[in-house]
Amino acid sequence: MRKIARLGSVTIFLFIALSACPAPAATIHVPSDQPTIQAGIDAAFSGDLVLVAPGSYLENIELPGRAIILESEAGAEETVIDGNGEAAVVTFDSWGTGNTAIEGFTIRNGLAVEGGGIHCNLISPRIVNCVITENLSFMGGGIFCKFSSPTITSCTITDNTSVHGGGIFCYSSFPTITNCTIS
Repeated sequence: MRKIARLGSVTIFLFIALSACPAPAATIHVPSDQPTIQAGIDAAFSGDLVLVAPGSYLENIELPGRAIILESEAGAEETVIDGNGEAAVVTFDSWGTGNTAIEGFTIRNGLAVEGGGIHCNLISPRIVNCVITENLSFMGGGIFCKFSSPTITSCTITDNTSVHGGGIFCYSSFPTITNCTIS
């Protein structure tokens, strides 16, 4: 009887230990797996990569606080997210992790009160190898940061329009900006 009880506890321990192991990260391809960038983001879990094929995507996207990497296959010259003058093109808006990232996109034609191109609120994402251009807002034409500390690396932030901070506007934020052109 004692051996059966011991075997049962070992089995339960093994089940619990294996259940706690994270699943391997997935790669979600846009548009082959999901038709839009936002659909790819919505289907992703923490640790996943949303990989976007070259093209122009007419949409406004929101990245949640999960550790998702949104990356273009061919870089900013070949992959455009166009906000169609409707809202911020990219919104990071929640308590989140620095492991959330966007890499290799042209982000253009956004229109918002805060952050025409990229709006960061309560999250500190990584923004890498992006061209943020031709966006319009009241504060932060290119990028708006509120209670955020994004890491912005190798980006070109140019030709954005705003009453306050045409390139970047920060409120209670401490971004790390490296190797960027802001004009």
